[in-house]
Amino acid sequence: MVKNEYFSLDSSMKGQMEDRNDYRAPLQIGEVMASRTVGTIVESHRPDFPAGGQVFGFLGMSDDTIIDGKNMPVHLYKQPVKPEAALGVLGGTGMTAYFGLTDISEPVAGDTLVVSRAAGAIGNVAGQIGRILGCRVIGIAGSNEK
Repeated sequence: MVKNEYFSLDSSMKGQMEDRNDYRAPLQIGEVMASRTVGTIVESHRPDFPAGGQVFGFLGMSDDTIIDGKNMPVHLYKQPVKPEAALGVLGGTGMTAYFGLTDISEPVAGDTLVVSRAAGAIGNVAGQIGRILGCRVIGIAGSNEK
């Protein structure tokens, strides 16, 4: 049994709440919202997942999760960074921005990089990576407040 402590709030969750097939099936009434999660093992019958250890996986938006290690892939969390960073800038958000830029866009120093949704999590990180790469970054946001 895992007590979930840290959750990643991702833009993909909007797709789960809409009636459309995305890379995740639409969320049905009564189902738990999928989320990258880090939690602490409270009780375990497996020596490879000892009580007190932390696990990482798509455990969902719930206080507790029962896992068997077979149907739900989880990993012992042994990262040298805090879970908050692993679920944010060093997690799916940061990887989406990083690989979107470095593998797909491939900007070089001196390029002008335009980032739509620059006020969002991924856009914010993409803008910062662009600056690190030496680009002139222009951010677009949906309102003056953003």
